[in-house]
Amino acid sequence: MKILNLLASGGDLRHRSQSFVGHNAIRTLKHYYADIAFVSCSGVDLTRGITDTNEHEAEIRKVMLGHSQYKVLIIDHTKFDKTAFSFIAPLNQIDKIVTNKKLPNKWEEASKQQGITIDDRSHEEIINS
Repeated sequence: MKILNLLASGGDLRHRSQSFVGHNAIRTLKHYYADIAFVSCSGVDLTRGITDTNEHEAEIRKVMLGHSQYKVLIIDHTKFDKTAFSFIAPLNQIDKIVTNKKLPNKWEEASKQQGITIDDRSHEEIINS
């Protein structure tokens, strides 16, 4: 039974985030497509979209979002209404947001308008469901 196919892209390893970045990583990832991309970010804003503090990681995320069928943004509640240094994508490119707390109404409404589903249940709610 095949559970997971893990591909290491190569490139420069960022020790802080334990992720590969750089030209070699991007070149490798451009040859592959994913059914689902799970990405995180440093900030998300209704107007400015999805952003990150590191431009190299932002580029990796752009490639994966562009090469996947279904896109999931996984972020904690502290990153909403924040804008970081490097643009990743507009919010409307995301299919689902997974976060750890109930979002304000403006986020619920904007997400619904853009066809984005939200899973904002706490850890305890998930365990007890």
